[in-house]
Amino acid sequence: MRIKLTYGKEGLWINLPNDADITVIKTKFISGLLDKKEAIRKALRNPIGTEPLREKINSTNKVSIVFSDITRPVPNHKLLITLLEEISHVPTKNITLINALGTHRKNTKKELIEMLGKEIVEDYNIVQHDAFNKKKLVYLGKTNF
Repeated sequence: MRIKLTYGKEGLWINLPNDADITVIKTKFISGLLDKKEAIRKALRNPIGTEPLREKINSTNKVSIVFSDITRPVPNHKLLITLLEEISHVPTKNITLINALGTHRKNTKKELIEMLGKEIVEDYNIVQHDAFNKKKLVYLGKTNF
């Protein structure tokens, strides 16, 4: 028996014995927001319990924005482009984008362009976190967990 799993961008086909005792749970399609950019902008301009992001950040601030690496199905380009528009009063040189790799490998320039768009990759300082470079990490202590 051949089954397609929801995995990655294309899915993953697997072969199982015909007599395998399995239950296949199929995902239900839910349509997305009609205007994603406007929904993101509205959330940034109307946060719960605090003033809008644009008002919290001034043009002299240094800003770091963390984004998920290519292993996560996050629409980084859509999120970042709208977020960067909201803080457009901050000079590009004051903004650093941090690729949250965890223990994954660094993403290639091609992958970064695929995730973020060519303009963002060319215009902003992007740092790819390296969990194995102890010289660039700061020990903050242990949690109780």
